[in-house]
Amino acid sequence: MKPFAPTVELPEFAAEHASNEAERQQLAELFGQFSALAAPDRTSLEQGRARLLAAVNQSDERFVPLFDKLTRLFDLSADDLRALFARAANEAAWVPGPLPWISLLHFQGGPAVAAFDTGLVRFERGMPHPAHRHLGRELVLVLDGAYFDNEEQRWYGPGDIHDMSEGTQHGLQMGADRDVLLAVVMAGGIEIVNV
Repeated sequence: MKPFAPTVELPEFAAEHASNEAERQQLAELFGQFSALAAPDRTSLEQGRARLLAAVNQSDERFVPLFDKLTRLFDLSADDLRALFARAANEAAWVPGPLPWISLLHFQGGPAVAAFDTGLVRFERGMPHPAHRHLGRELVLVLDGAYFDNEEQRWYGPGDIHDMSEGTQHGLQMGADRDVLLAVVMAGGIEIVNV
């Protein structure tokens, strides 16, 4: 990127706005200091963005923008959600899922979802979730990563809510960029189907 350069040249500006030689000299000094400032180059901007994203992704507060949806989904307070994500940061809190590339973190939701299975589900990037039928309603809020629903022919990404009613069936393909983290409330299980 080029250094910032004003569109008005110093001689024109000074002639119009300086009433004497001393003011012209002050304007020349200011102009020199100002024009010496250079905008960062593209590489610096990209490196800064990468550092910022890495810091945000490691932050305890990274899911705060989704707390409104998470509060409604799990019927939990913001403090409860912070405690949940602190627990989720501990790898020992997770249990193996039904397939080697799936991990589960079970917890009790609030009173509105007490009768349902609530938890976080983590899929390794690029892995499939085989075709399955829902035996009850399932609500999913995507927290991180993305997946493709092969029945709906649609991608779901961070902040999207996927509402699957009883009897629906589909397979999923996790995005290749990063692991996929889902917040899930399930009223019934699923059954793997032969396609």
